[in-house]
Amino acid sequence: MNDIKTHCGIFAICAESKGQGAVFQTQIGLNKLQHRGQEGAGICYPSKNTIKLVSGEGLVEDAIPLLPYGKSIAMGHVRYSTSRSNLGSKNEVQPLIGKYNDGVFAVCHNGNIPKQNMTDSLDDENDTMFLVRYISNKLNKSIEMIEVIHDLIEDIDSAYCLIIMHKKKLYLVRDKHGVRPLIIGMGRLGGHHSLWISSESCAFPEWVSIVRDVEPGEVFCLENGVWDSYKVCERKPAVCVFEYVYFLRENSLVNGVLVKDARQKMGAYLCIQDIENDTLPPKDSIVVGAPNSGISAGMAYAKENNFEYNQIIIRKVKKRTFIEKSQRHRIDAVKRKFSIEKDLGGKSVIFVDDSLVRGNTVKGIITMLKEAGIKEIHIRIASPPVKNACYFGIDIPDKTELIATARTVDDIRKEVGADSLQYLNGEKMIGSVMSSGLKYDNLCTGCFNGNYGGLLSW
Repeated sequence: MNDIKTHCGIFAICAESKGQGAVFQTQIGLNKLQHRGQEGAGICYPSKNTIKLVSGEGLVEDAIPLLPYGKSIAMGHVRYSTSRSNLGSKNEVQPLIGKYNDGVFAVCHNGNIPKQNMTDSLDDENDTMFLVRYISNKLNKSIEMIEVIHDLIEDIDSAYCLIIMHKKKLYLVRDKHGVRPLIIGMGRLGGHHSLWISSESCAFPEWVSIVRDVEPGEVFCLENGVWDSYKVCERKPAVCVFEYVYFLRENSLVNGVLVKDARQKMGAYLCIQDIENDTLPPKDSIVVGAPNSGISAGMAYAKENNFEYNQIIIRKVKKRTFIEKSQRHRIDAVKRKFSIEKDLGGKSVIFVDDSLVRGNTVKGIITMLKEAGIKEIHIRIASPPVKNACYFGIDIPDKTELIATARTVDDIRKEVGADSLQYLNGEKMIGSVMSSGLKYDNLCTGCFNGNYGGLLSW
């Protein structure tokens, strides 16, 4: 429950040619990825010799009208901007359609490519627009799409997952670092074999089974419900740890990790850390997790030392407060977004959150708890202080807006108005993810400690 934007979410279906329902199911899938993007949404699908695109600003239900049930292939996108152009939000909503001499293609993108890694980019061009122009130029030279993608991965370094629609085929692309997630599932569509692709497995229906992640540096070509895979380059994993701290749904299985397991370990370690450091709040305190990404950690914290857990803070609306345009609006939005559901006057509360960025949301929550008569408020954060920018798909604010910049933990405690404040040790955060089944041995933890996992080559 923090004040930063996530990146985007992408979803697609490729079924046998007689399959029906890809457009409809893609719209449902995007709804399940709404937490990854609330500024805009779009869906595209083949239509005769072109690609039909429907997109708009806002939530999926507002941006995309009820679409035809049919088609055996479709892809879609939910968006937060992370690489801004000056064209305005509406023109940046994806998928983006690209044209070349012999036809059209479409691109969905999750991630971020810094300007330094986009040679010859235009001033009014964001990273997805740059990719579309790159692909168009290559196709105009009569290069086959799979070779275009090979060149793209070799030429453009950084964090991107792509789904490309071209000639009734889907191409899945994950950069060699695998910073952002991309998962393949298998199921039936209109009674026919189908492949399902998503940023997170939580967007798959229950009848779709998870097959595997697209590996870093790997490309898939999907047609008529079957695939060919290509290893384009040597993988150099640097998986984003913040995905597991906050962005991923806890029922998602990504890179071998069930997100809920990792968050529970973070919460348990946080309590053990308090015990070892003799910083444990009073025994009669009530633990509450921040809705929704702090709940698993909060429950694990309570269980570790037999605290009472009580979800006294309830989320009233789905919209995330960081979408608000100013700090005043964000603080006001906290009271619109949450409510205190219990009369707990005179009690002490341990409030467990996933992270602390600007601090606006925590300040608002503390104000609400004090107004409800809470005696003491102890803040526990299931990750280290956020101190650095992200260049790879998370819109972390300028360092001057980060509450941990140039402040001690006690300074931050006073700033938010808590009786005590403790962060999880960085090694324990990393260990929580690693020990939950992570397939790779390297994480990007740059926003916490400046270690970008080898991603920064400029």
